[in-house]
Amino acid sequence: MVDAVSVCDSGLTVALKVTPRTRKNAVGDFVADADGERLAVSVTEAPEKGAANAAVIKLLARAWRFRKSDMSIIRGETDRRKILLIEGDGEALLRAVELWAADRQGATT
Repeated sequence: MVDAVSVCDSGLTVALKVTPRTRKNAVGDFVADADGERLAVSVTEAPEKGAANAAVIKLLARAWRFRKSDMSIIRGETDRRKILLIEGDGEALLRAVELWAADRQGATT
């Protein structure tokens, strides 16, 4: 998770690997990528007219209990590899994502 999530001046950035047109919406694990680690996210929406990006934001906002209005794709809008920005207190956001990841880890062991 260390490579995929980082605090910045505006809040928190999260590197994503998005798979559109799947059977169900799901937030996966942190996976290795050529550029480092990324959070795997699958959405049912097609990558047309921003529908998949909107679905990613909606899914992650629900999973992390953040406001959708604080989240935006800042890099890779038309690519599967994206960077998500969550605006706010970066350290607090990081702690929340770390707790979410730890809860998921505990649920799978």
